[in-house]
Amino acid sequence: MVLPRDPTAAWDKRQPYTEEEVGRLLQVADPTDRVLVLLGAHAGLRASEMVALAWGYVDLDAATVRVERGKGGKAGVVHLSGTTVEALQAIIASRSVRGFVLPFRSTQRAYSRIQRLAERAGLKRGKGLHALRHYCGTRVASEQGLEAAQQHLRHSNLSTTQTYAKWRERIRIKEMVAQW
Repeated sequence: MVLPRDPTAAWDKRQPYTEEEVGRLLQVADPTDRVLVLLGAHAGLRASEMVALAWGYVDLDAATVRVERGKGGKAGVVHLSGTTVEALQAIIASRSVRGFVLPFRSTQRAYSRIQRLAERAGLKRGKGLHALRHYCGTRVASEQGLEAAQQHLRHSNLSTTQTYAKWRERIRIKEMVAQW
């Protein structure tokens, strides 16, 4: 039996967190959860990159992290927000920092952590870790354009970044209509 094709566009099924949702996640986050959220929502790291991030690749003075094995095995440097730097400094102040930045050794554990955090934040359902990256891409695309989003997220091809333009436009239309 062949099921009918779902007419919903793939990009429409994977919605980013909203600004309000990210704020609610950060409100209920402990220091580790805060870093988890910000590495996705501000740095735009993928779940596997968050889990694999070692302290040796964090440069707080330069406000950057080096991703050694990104998608396709590519390395790259990612700029950090001031908020993310502060969150990382809070972890340094509270414990010994050797090895990995986050205590989760699998993406599944990190995913479970964000789901529990979403429940604590009162969100209807967590959207997962990758939705934080989508939030980041949408925000960068809105503020600086698609080329900046492509560079920040380390996409090889601009067509991969086009999804963020669709989300950006949907947000703009929502804001415009809300003012009517």
